[in-house]
Amino acid sequence: GPVLKVIDGNHVTPRSAVDRLLEVAGPRDIPVSLSITGGGTDAGAFVTYGAVPLPIGWPSRYSHSPVELMDQVDLDQLVDLILALASEY
Repeated sequence: GPVLKVIDGNHVTPRSAVDRLLEVAGPRDIPVSLSITGGGTDAGAFVTYGAVPLPIGWPSRYSHSPVELMDQVDLDQLVDLILALASEY
């Protein structure tokens, strides 16, 4: 399923935003993993302007290489989550 980066090198996602995403995902049986990384995403740049980032993505192996891998089920569930979030907001 999708991954939400709650803490990375650029920002911390507010607990209320994490809880809201999980409230949207739960009833739809979309599993969400929470991630803490040392790297960063572009989402951190938007915090300066008051945005609340929800950096979601898919779990993968061999990131940033020619053989990066992911599971199709994870991608499908990420699409489901994005559609659910769009319908709730």
